[in-house]
Amino acid sequence: MQAGTSTWARLSGQLHVCRQLAAWYKATNNINPVNGPWDEEGGWEQTSQRNCSQLLAASVLSNSQPPYCSWVGITCCSRAESSAGRCSPVNAVAAIDLPLNNINASISDASFMAPLLQLHDCGLAVANLEQNCFNGSISDDWGKMVNLRQLTLANTWVTGTIPDSLRNLRNLTKINLSNTFLSGTLPPWLPELRQLSSVVLGQTTGLGGSFPAGMGLLQQLQELNLEGTPLTGTLPADLCDLRGASKLLSLNIRRSGLSGNASALENCHNLVQLDISHNNFSGQLPASQHWGQLTMYHANNNRFSGTLPRTLCDHAKLLRALDISSNQITGIIPSRIGMMLGLETLNWPTTSSQGL
Repeated sequence: MQAGTSTWARLSGQLHVCRQLAAWYKATNNINPVNGPWDEEGGWEQTSQRNCSQLLAASVLSNSQPPYCSWVGITCCSRAESSAGRCSPVNAVAAIDLPLNNINASISDASFMAPLLQLHDCGLAVANLEQNCFNGSISDDWGKMVNLRQLTLANTWVTGTIPDSLRNLRNLTKINLSNTFLSGTLPPWLPELRQLSSVVLGQTTGLGGSFPAGMGLLQQLQELNLEGTPLTGTLPADLCDLRGASKLLSLNIRRSGLSGNASALENCHNLVQLDISHNNFSGQLPASQHWGQLTMYHANNNRFSGTLPRTLCDHAKLLRALDISSNQITGIIPSRIGMMLGLETLNWPTTSSQGL
C-alpha cells in the first residue's frame, strides 16, 4: 500500500508540473503571420500531441526522471542538488532557461503568469527569458515568486515600471532587465535584496533617478550595470565597503550623468572591468593600489584633471585597455606606463603632450 501511495503522489506532482508547462507553452507559442513558433521546441511540442498522463506513464512506472526534465531549456532538481539544499523537491523544474527563442507573449496576461506561479510553488528558482518577443508590464505577481534566484527579461519589449512587489524577492541573486522599455524611478529598495550578485538595469528607455543609497550593503555584489540610466547627484561614498571587502568585479555606469568626485571607486578593491565614461566626473582620476586584477578601465569623456596617477601604472599591471581621452588630464604619457605589460589599447587626451 505504501509503495502504491508513493507512486500516486509522485504521479500527481509530476502531472501538475507537466500541465503547467503545457499551459505556458500554449500561451507563448503563438503561431501567426507575424510571429512563428518557438525557434527550438525540443520536447515541449509533445504537450500539443499527447496529454500529460500519457507522457508521464512510463517514467512513473519505472521511477525514472520525468520526460519534461529533458526538454529544451528545462533543468530539473537532481538528487545531489536536493541533498545539498540547492533545490527541492527532486525532479522539480528548477530552471527555465530559454533565451533568444522567439517566445511570444504579453507578460501581463494571466495565461503567461499563472503557470509560472504554479511552477514556482513547485520549485522554480531561475527564469532566464531574455531576447524574446515579450510585451506588457511586470505585474505585482512577480513579487509572489519569493524563492526566485534569477530573473532575466532583458532585450524585450517590456514596458511600465519596476513594481515595488519585487522587493519581496529576498533570495534573488541576479536581476537583468536591461535593454527594455521600462520607465520610472530606479528602485531605492535594491540594497534590501542582500543576496544580489548581479544587477543589470542599463539601457532602458525611461529608468532614472538617484543612485540607490546603500549599495555597499550588498556584500555579494559582483556586477553592477546602470549604463545609460540618467542618474542625478554624485557617486555614493559607500558604493563599496570602506574596509575594501567589496566583491564588485564589474561596474558600468557609462552615460549615467553622474558628476563630482569619483574617488569612492578606490574602495572597490577587486575590480576587473570599470566603465565610468561619458559622465561629468571631475578631480583626480581614480586609481588604487588594489587594482591588480583590473583589465579594462574606460574613463573617457569626463572632466578629470591632473596627471595620470602613478598608482595606476605601478599596480594595474594586468590592464589591457585604458581610455582617458576627452578629459583635462595633462602631461606626457609617463614611462612608467610600460609596467602595464598587458596594455593593448591606450587612448590618451589629445590636449596632453605625447611621448614616453
